[in-house]
Amino acid sequence: MIRYINYNFPSVGRAENFESAEPDLTDMELNKSLIQEIKLMILQSRETAIRAVDNARVLMYWHIGKRIFEEEQKGKDRAE
Repeated sequence: MIRYINYNFPSVGRAENFESAEPDLTDMELNKSLIQEIKLMILQSRETAIRAVDNARVLMYWHIGKRIFEEEQKGKDRAE
């Protein structure tokens, strides 16, 4: 798992304060929220894509069946 921490680094030339820099907890919480939001977007998009593929597959099979039926019937309304 990747952890994102935003450190508030001191200005250049003030190395004595560098070791005392602590993570900003608000930014950590925002990063967790952002990651969760992105995960949700990915899952929703994946589900939408799956439904679209399923729909296209059903239509394809329907058209194949219709075409086979028309060929077997040779333009007649009923089978002999």
